[in-house]
Amino acid sequence: MKKQLLKIKYGECLCAVDVGNSRISFCVFKSKRILHMACVDTPKGLTPEVFARRNQKVFRGFRKYPIGLFLIASVVPGVNGKLKKFLSKTFRAKVAVLKEEYPIPIRNCYRKEKEVGADRLVNALAAHRRFKRKTLVIDFGTAVTFDLVTSRGAYAGGMIFPGINVSIKALVYFAEMIPDISLRKPRELIGRDTATSMQSGICYGYGILCDGIIDLFRKRYGPGISVIATGGQADLIAAYSKKLKIIDKYLTVKGIQEAYLVLAGEA
Repeated sequence: MKKQLLKIKYGECLCAVDVGNSRISFCVFKSKRILHMACVDTPKGLTPEVFARRNQKVFRGFRKYPIGLFLIASVVPGVNGKLKKFLSKTFRAKVAVLKEEYPIPIRNCYRKEKEVGADRLVNALAAHRRFKRKTLVIDFGTAVTFDLVTSRGAYAGGMIFPGINVSIKALVYFAEMIPDISLRKPRELIGRDTATSMQSGICYGYGILCDGIIDLFRKRYGPGISVIATGGQADLIAAYSKKLKIIDKYLTVKGIQEAYLVLAGEA
C-alpha cells in the first residue's frame, strides 16, 4: 500500500459513501454493523452550499453518530472535490477518496487499471470477503455490470451493458410514440398497451439476459461460480431470473468498509 489510511478513533463511526452517476449512498458503520443509511441525488453542477440546503433534512439524521471518517468510492470525479468540502465543513470529520488518495486493496487485472470504476472494485472486494471463491458480481446501476472475481480475490474484468433507466430514457428520446414510464412488475407476459409492453420487455428481457450471462460465465470459469447482485433494480429483475438468487443491496458500501479495514490494518 502507498500509505496507511487515516484511522478513526475508538468509539467513532465510519461513513461509507458510494457516489454513482445518479445517486449517492451514505452508510454509517460501527464495526461491521450498519447504523444508518440514506441516499441523495448526485449533485452535478451544484455548489456545496446549494447541495447542503437541498439535503439538510437528510444529513440531519447523521449528526447523532460520531463519524470520524467519510470514505468515498466515486465514479463521478467532478463531484469529489465539492463533496469533500461539504462533508469536512459540515461534520468536522476526515474525508478520503479511494483510488484518488488511497488504493483499493484488490488486485486489478484490467489492462488500463484507471478505467475500472471504484464501485466495481469495492463490489469485488466485498464479494470475495463473503464467498472466498470465484464469484460473478452483477450491479444494476446507471450501467448494468457483470464482474468476475477470482478465487484468490483479484478483479479479473467484466461486461458493461446499458442500465435499465438509461434504456428507458433512450427509447423515450429516440422513439416519438414511446412514453416515459415508471418501472414496475408486469401483470402478464404480453403488454396490453405501450407502457405495460415496455415493463414486460424490460423485466423479462433483463432477467433472461442475466440467466444467459450467468450460464456463459459458468461454462467458461466453472459451474461452481457464486453469483451475487446489487443495485437499485436487483430485487425486481431477480424475480424474472432463474439463476439470480443472492441479492445484497449494501454490497458496495460493505466493500468500502472492507477497504477501510484493510487499509487501516484492521482486517
